[in-house]
Order: sequence, then structure tokens, then C-alpha cells
Amino acid sequence: MNYKVKSRYQTFYEGADPEEAYQMFATLKKGGMTNIKMTPDLSAKGFLGDFVVLKNRLIFNNDYAATLVNEYLGRYETPIELVGKEIIVLNDKFVAKIVYLTKELFKKPAEITKLAKNKLGITNDVKKYQVSLQGGEKKHIFAFSKAEAIAQAKKTTDNKILNVKQLQDG
Repeated sequence: MNYKVKSRYQTFYEGADPEEAYQMFATLKKGGMTNIKMTPDLSAKGFLGDFVVLKNRLIFNNDYAATLVNEYLGRYETPIELVGKEIIVLNDKFVAKIVYLTKELFKKPAEITKLAKNKLGITNDVKKYQVSLQGGEKKHIFAFSKAEAIAQAKKTTDNKILNVKQLQDG
């Protein structure tokens, strides 16, 4: 699946990584941009989708939803195990309670957003960096530090990095 984070005139992210797309979306929203859209819409419930219960397994649409639910259920010391996009309930008498807790989680978009932010590290200050590459190409990268921006730039290009500077919001 392809994800896009864009305003009317500019695309900020286009790729297959839902976590990176959501991080970009949340960072831009937090920075005060109101005209940002994300397709498909991963914010709150639309991102997680539904799940199916088969005997002692909760099967989700994607791995990320299962990871967030696993993290949420971890607070309650539930006897569960995460395997890909399935949560296996190790003690059958807890299945009903775990299904109930999961359904309650899906009714709370704020809780889901909080879990997603903590998982993605958005609670730290994300800064925007402009990386100048050999050949005149410039990339905008969101990172927590200059070192992380350089590391991200190295992953995405073979060109030599000439300069990295932090951009101010606004």
C-alpha cells in the first residue's frame, strides 16, 4: 500500500512505510499546519481497522495495529503473546476480557494517538533538517538530532552529504 502526506500543493511523504507517514503527518500537524492530509487516513480508528476473533486469537488487518494493541494490553498484565498481526491469548478464560479491552481501545482515538506517538517517538522534539547533497540535490528530513538526520540521509542516497542545517518552523 502506498501512503501520502500532502498539502494542496506539496507532497511531504510518499512511500510504503505507515509509521514514517504517520510520523510526518503528526509532526506537521503539531507544527501548526492545518491543510495537511494523509491518504489513506491512518489517524485514529481508520488506521487500525478491525480485528477478527478465532478461538483464542485476535487477528488484525496489519502488524502495526497488533503492536499498538499489544502495548495497550501490556498495562493490564494480560496473558497474551504477539505473533505478527495476531495476538494469541494464552489462557482461554481471558479471551472475552481481552476482546472487550481491545474494543474499548478502538473507541478511544485519543488513546490510540497517544500510543502511536509514544511508539513513534513523537513525544520528543522532531526538527526539520535540510540536507544538501553532492550534485545540488536537497532533501528535507524530519529527525530528533543532526546525527539522526545524517544517518537517515545516508540510508536514502548514495550521494555525498555536503551540509546539514536545521530549518526553523514557520
